[in-house]
Amino acid sequence: MQGLSEIKVGVHFDTSENKKACTDFVEFAEGTCPVMDNLTNTVPIKRTAVTIKH
Repeated sequence: MQGLSEIKVGVHFDTSENKKACTDFVEFAEGTCPVMDNLTNTVPIKRTAVTIKH
């Protein structure tokens, strides 16, 4: 099975801040986001159980 080869993201702000402030914020968010970390660092996912509740 082949996964995604690329994910593209566009970030749009409605703000009075300048472009540098917005770019700095996006870079901060990308650097601290656990989802971004999982996508870029290929964190292994291991299933540990399958549970059925009746």
